[in-house]
Amino acid sequence: MTSNAIVKFDNVVKKFGDFVAVERADFEIAQGEFLAIMGSSGCGKTTTLRMLAGLEDPTSGNIYLDGERVNGRATWDRDTPMVWQSLALFPFLTVQENVEFSLKMRGVGKAERSQRARKWLDKMQITEFADRNIAQLSGGQRQRVALARALVTEPKILLLDEPLSALDAHLKVRMQAVLSNLQRDLGITFVYVTHSMSEAFSMADRVVIMSRGQIEQIGTPEEIYRQPHNRFVAEFLGSANIFDAVIEGQSDTGWAVTYEGGQHGDPRDRIAGGQGGRQDHLYRQRRKHASQRTGQRRGRGRSHCRWR
Repeated sequence: MTSNAIVKFDNVVKKFGDFVAVERADFEIAQGEFLAIMGSSGCGKTTTLRMLAGLEDPTSGNIYLDGERVNGRATWDRDTPMVWQSLALFPFLTVQENVEFSLKMRGVGKAERSQRARKWLDKMQITEFADRNIAQLSGGQRQRVALARALVTEPKILLLDEPLSALDAHLKVRMQAVLSNLQRDLGITFVYVTHSMSEAFSMADRVVIMSRGQIEQIGTPEEIYRQPHNRFVAEFLGSANIFDAVIEGQSDTGWAVTYEGGQHGDPRDRIAGGQGGRQDHLYRQRRKHASQRTGQRRGRGRSHCRWR
């Protein structure tokens, strides 16, 4: 486990009967990192999150949290609060009572509970709704209540399971900015599960791509977009031009490869497989866009990678 890692999955496998939900997950999450786990429904991303939260036990392998092995440790003893897809707010409690709930369960006194809850309601800009019933709030306001309730204990890590899936498109964009700014300001680790590329790529420092229980690739959004490790990752990220290529040989300027449309040169120094080998080549145009996390604008260009 590296010195700045707060979470480590060490060869973790999770089975439900004969079905393998997560197969040999092996990765680390750094302190203060925003990590997104992305994949289609049933790929194992939520199961991975639930194992970190202590809601599921790994079938084999180990999970480490802040340097300590947590296999079998109770959920309440991990300090890994989760913001659920359904939010799971208590409809019979007011906004402030919802935020105070975890503190009350920990035996924190009434005055301190109230003070800490008010602090987070203020951070979430929902202080004016403190005495309202949950049913009287909009979707975005409920989202902020759920975040305040999870963060009031001031944990080192926050787990989020598709928290924006029920919001409309405009509100999703606003809440993405709220989450990104909140994580950067607090400096704590966010582990965010989603099936949305726009959410993962706009907010996360790194992204984990999963399929059928396996991790297909881990990297920064730009690394994954420009250099997908395999055809699945390339196609999962959206439309791309993928050609079946045959390596013809080396020329003075690089390698000669043949596509269906004819022969083309590849100026790269190395092409795996040698003469006569076959590869899939991907070409994708890149447009200018700005990252919510860095604010940097990336220019127009061409992504080219290959695998077989």
